[in-house]
Amino acid sequence: MTCVPRLLWITPYEADLDELCAGLPDLEGIGAAVLYRRGGHDRHRLQEAKVLRDRCSDTGVSFFVSRRLDLARLALADGVHLPSAMPPVDEPEMCIGRSAHSESELSLAFAEGCDYCTLSPVFDSPGKGPALGVERFGKLARKAKLPILALGGIGPANLSSLLTAGAFGVAAIRSLLDPVERREMVELLKGRETFRES
Repeated sequence: MTCVPRLLWITPYEADLDELCAGLPDLEGIGAAVLYRRGGHDRHRLQEAKVLRDRCSDTGVSFFVSRRLDLARLALADGVHLPSAMPPVDEPEMCIGRSAHSESELSLAFAEGCDYCTLSPVFDSPGKGPALGVERFGKLARKAKLPILALGGIGPANLSSLLTAGAFGVAAIRSLLDPVERREMVELLKGRETFRES
């Protein structure tokens, strides 16, 4: 569990890396940044990955790559985050996370040896299907045998309720681009234990 971040910042696939890098110091000691990109040339993606990795290293933030284990290896990433339908990977030196949307997917991720899962969508998110809601999320998170990060519509206003429900931490995309919301979420996470730690 030691490699699992309390706050997972997933880059919007169209986001400018300079904007993201400027916010990394706020996540020091508590967070990880996930490079999420669609398409493009591998050479450019690797260049981006190395830039983000170096900035993460400078600020005490873990660096993960979404989907691409080959890119994660080349960029010397701390971890890789896998979609729910992607085959398992064997990379003992990395933190392995997986997206999940149901109890069966959480169980499968644990059986595969994943270090954590994101569970989504907790709240309404465009194009992401029916929201779980806090109560359903909490039941699944507490039953799971690995740390669960809440994803989907997460912000300062609902973060505390998710920690109370059983989240180890949270994952977010666009809400973390707002400096005020980002810092509020970091402070809330630093001030709260999870039920796995208490």
